Amino acid sequence: MRKLSIKLIFLLLIVFSSWLVCFTVGKNVEHSMCDETYILSFRQNSRQFSESDIAAFEQEGVRLTYAGYLYPEVSSGFRKQKATVIATNENFPYFTKMDIKVGAFFNGMQEERELRVAVLNKTAAYDLFGNDNCIGEIVFLNRVSYEVIGITNEKSNTAKIYIPYQTVSVLTTDNTACNQIWCHFSNIAEASLMIGKAGFSMEDFDIQEINLFKKVFCLRFYLPLVIACIGIALFFWKKIRLNVKFLRANQVLDKKRMFDNLLQAIICLTVLMIVIRIIQMAWCIPPYYYLAEKRGMNFIYAVLDFYALARMNIDEMSFWGHWNLLSLFCLFVCFIGMLEIEKNKKENKMGYNKITDERLDEIIKSALKDTVDHLDVSERLKEKIDKEIVNRKYKQNLGYFEQNITINLATMCLNLYESLESRVTDKALKMKCLPSDDAFEQNITISNYMYSALDVLILELVSIFGSANTEIIFCTNRNSISVKGINVLHKDLEELFKEDDRKYLIAGNRLGVTMAYLNLCDINIMVLDGYEVIIKFCD
Repeated sequence: MRKLSIKLIFLLLIVFSSWLVCFTVGKNVEHSMCDETYILSFRQNSRQFSESDIAAFEQEGVRLTYAGYLYPEVSSGFRKQKATVIATNENFPYFTKMDIKVGAFFNGMQEERELRVAVLNKTAAYDLFGNDNCIGEIVFLNRVSYEVIGITNEKSNTAKIYIPYQTVSVLTTDNTACNQIWCHFSNIAEASLMIGKAGFSMEDFDIQEINLFKKVFCLRFYLPLVIACIGIALFFWKKIRLNVKFLRANQVLDKKRMFDNLLQAIICLTVLMIVIRIIQMAWCIPPYYYLAEKRGMNFIYAVLDFYALARMNIDEMSFWGHWNLLSLFCLFVCFIGMLEIEKNKKENKMGYNKITDERLDEIIKSALKDTVDHLDVSERLKEKIDKEIVNRKYKQNLGYFEQNITINLATMCLNLYESLESRVTDKALKMKCLPSDDAFEQNITISNYMYSALDVLILELVSIFGSANTEIIFCTNRNSISVKGINVLHKDLEELFKEDDRKYLIAGNRLGVTMAYLNLCDINIMVLDGYEVIIKFCD
């Protein structure tokens, strides 16, 4: 049990850590770029946005920004450094949620007057001037002077300098075109309308909707929450069903159990409401323009690409690609961890319903393989079994004894009753399960195969000695389970299994071998008054 508990704690830590990384990445993405942003790029890879293209959108009142990249010679007058120069407009800080540490970003008036002003990130400021207190200093780009008016808080290993797009002509004669423009639209309908007014069509562009990207990132930390909540709801639902079966079997009103059922039902409903709310918040499907003209496998690939963000390509947001890979990896680890937790939980559950009768026979015979010459149904008794040797061998060599479970006596009684109810062939048999209340507090520890042997034992006893004229009642008493209504005498069981001078005498049928196996595991089978079979567990 301790080993399994450590494993479970380790798995929970992995799942929680992975989920926390997904949550952190999602929140960082959510706050790193403006909402309702649509990124347009031409589908023809060779075509870029020219000044006339950008002007066509601006004339329609579209709020937009862009980035043209230059790599001129950069100097502070006494120190030369490599830096990326980004030619853009006044809206760039709005779209990228840029944090200005000192000074300000250039405005529309400075753009119109083509003032040579520059904004540096911290890396460029320290590379050129050795500190970030350089407002009013001059930076030279291809020996053209620009006045530093602002320093950003941007964390980057690359030195970046932002200048007005209108001043590019004094630096180079080359045409500085832009691969993308970032536009602010309320929805895709407005985007389609404005694109049409600017003289283009939707088919001309690959459109990236930032809000959808953010939703996909958020979906990755909402999805494990939904699965966990569904698991919790199923757990409490199973407990409700178990209590209902108990109440039906007893045919009495148990106020404590009814209150427990009500409380568990409230928890189930609350968790399901949380799941519905999370699904509403995280709902995210590919837009129609993303799946246009996709059929068959191409449609499936397009959906997978959408949720993997495989086509995400945003200028000045390259770190989104790294965050995407990290988020996908952590989501994968989270799912694997949850599957391992479920597998671990199943290993700790009762294994009787997964073990066939043939497998149980093999287990029992394996446990007794060195204690009998052979097991043959035609031979009634087996001799020459030394109990001390048997005990020593099964403790040392039989690994399946290590797979233990801890369960309360009442739940075991109910489970054995339910298993019998579903497997008994004589439907005329009347059966009832009445475990005592204190049995729910009485825990016992047994192996999975011992549990399976108990299942076989009760099935054989009821099938052979049960009668339709007598009601069979399952109940508990301290550390034992009683099956009342079994018409069997103690001598009948002695013929199947008994000890004689520290030797086992075992019948070769299933019932005899099963009783021998359980006796080896310190589970005693007794008959009381020819009417009741008592299964007693060691203290």
